[in-house]
Amino acid sequence: MIKNKKDPSTKKSKIQVIDLHKSFGKNHVLRGINFEIEEGESLVVLGGSGSGKSVLLKCVIGLLTPDKGQILIDGQDVLKMNTRQQDEVRHKFGMLFQGAALFDSLTVWRNIGFELLYNQKLSADKVQRIVRQKLKAVGLDDRVMELSPAELSGGMQKRVGLARAIASNPEIIFFDEPTTGLDPIMCGVIDKLIVQSLRDLNACGITITHDIATARFVADKIAMLKEGKLVWTGKSSDLEKTKNSIVKEFINGHVHKTDNSSIKASKASKKALEVAAKRREQTK
Repeated sequence: MIKNKKDPSTKKSKIQVIDLHKSFGKNHVLRGINFEIEEGESLVVLGGSGSGKSVLLKCVIGLLTPDKGQILIDGQDVLKMNTRQQDEVRHKFGMLFQGAALFDSLTVWRNIGFELLYNQKLSADKVQRIVRQKLKAVGLDDRVMELSPAELSGGMQKRVGLARAIASNPEIIFFDEPTTGLDPIMCGVIDKLIVQSLRDLNACGITITHDIATARFVADKIAMLKEGKLVWTGKSSDLEKTKNSIVKEFINGHVHKTDNSSIKASKASKKALEVAAKRREQTK
């Protein structure tokens, strides 16, 4: 990822997650999660299906309440706040959902300006001006403003979703599987837009994905989640160098033997590196 030019010595902690636990009945999904993100920093959480990625994201956003632990935003524990205080913190957030999650009954501009219209109560004229700016930032023009989501391609819907995520100039942006279902070229476009958006807003980001190429492109730091625990955390550049067997299995496509049967390892790591390189070339 392209680093923000701010002096690292002046950066402050933006998000701290301390000893986070979450269970559903006897199913222990998160088992003592710890990480920290500084201002302007991008963290990617890698993990397979059922590893706890989505539950972790929902806990940080506030959609789920953890059983134990702390979530500090700008040094304040949101779990100890009342509802009004938590809502104020959430106004610092932007979110790009996995399926874009646009409102079918609203036009593009009302989707993008939803927070500004219905929570901040800005005038329609002012919101439309902001929407035009955000559309330009994601590579779309204002001709799409009056279209419905159904009239957009999958890639355009994802860009509109990103425009909505950055519409209120958030300090923290969450990306939930941002490239799922997209073709390789559009994946590269979205990766570049994520990096550009975080840099332009000096925002920090948390990206949940299983896409190695996306992780390498957008991350400053990468954390590997398995069975509710972070088994490895490091710089993006250290991902391929690690000797951690779980991480190596994930990026190489290896699977442990189960019930005396095995699945042959793929060449996923090599392919991921090739895809990442192609994306960089395509999005320059």
